[in-house]
Amino acid sequence: MKRQKFYIDYPQEHQGDALHAYQCKHCKIDTVKINGLLENHLPECVYRIEKEKTITE
Repeated sequence: MKRQKFYIDYPQEHQGDALHAYQCKHCKIDTVKINGLLENHLPECVYRIEKEKTITE
């Protein structure tokens, strides 16, 4: 798979009691901070690790 500009297919979950706040299910980083960029997930994030394995430059 070729590198994409944005990655938004990661699993998300509600963040606390906030109505419209979500985070990555794996690394718990806020979706606003991730901003669609794979590099904004934690290095040990399962989603990021698996997605990086599929990327061919």
